[in-house]
Amino acid sequence: MRAIVLAVLTVATVCRAATPTLRFAWKEVDYTWDTPADKENAIKDGTFVPAHNLPLGLARWKNKLFVTVPKWKNGVASSLNYIDVDGAQDQLLKPYPSWKDNLIPDTAKELPSNSSIVSVFRVFIDDCDRLWVMDSGLADILGSPNQITGPSLAIFDLNTDELIHRYYFKVEDMKEDSFFANVVVDVDKNSCDNAFAYIPDLGAYSVVVYSLKQDDSWRIAHHYFHFDPLAGSYNVGGIEFHWTDGVFGLALSEPREDG
Repeated sequence: MRAIVLAVLTVATVCRAATPTLRFAWKEVDYTWDTPADKENAIKDGTFVPAHNLPLGLARWKNKLFVTVPKWKNGVASSLNYIDVDGAQDQLLKPYPSWKDNLIPDTAKELPSNSSIVSVFRVFIDDCDRLWVMDSGLADILGSPNQITGPSLAIFDLNTDELIHRYYFKVEDMKEDSFFANVVVDVDKNSCDNAFAYIPDLGAYSVVVYSLKQDDSWRIAHHYFHFDPLAGSYNVGGIEFHWTDGVFGLALSEPREDG
């Protein structure tokens, strides 16, 4: 019995020690506008609706903490941003790589430039100091969806903040219900050109693989990529709903000798 008590006390101590502390928090997300007038004009014309800007994805590189703000609704001013790791708790988000690459009207018909970002859920930073951005290309998802451009991977050099490459998924990579929101990258820092990106298709139950060296992609499907039809009903706070997403989250383990 004494051993059990000690074990419980040890676990309790570890749990207390591992309790995270609040580092960043916002009552309302805002950005580092070039001028106050720019912000006022963006609010007036609906390019910026503060209540619709909700942070989601995170990734850290040195003193930069990247924060994504997907365009769930209209008026998301900047989808790809960063803050300073040692900065204030409620600091303003800084658009990446620039304001002009993020401030895109929800009704736009094309990208202003090849480095422009429409709507991002998740990003990945690899061992070669590169930021991989999975841009869905879809604005105002829950309102009046507008596919400004096709889903693509945008790869940035974090040392120069320059776009290295952009790859648009092929028609055969996608199905009618395809939606890409995440990306993980497998690469050795001694062979940066030989990178493989894995992008789950949560809407059409598959995973798309992209080879940087080949600059090509292909689709992988499996029955295990589908959701469990008997486990898709939820009740959260009295609200009942059904969730039918396929593969969404991915993580890479350390490579084994057999690959």
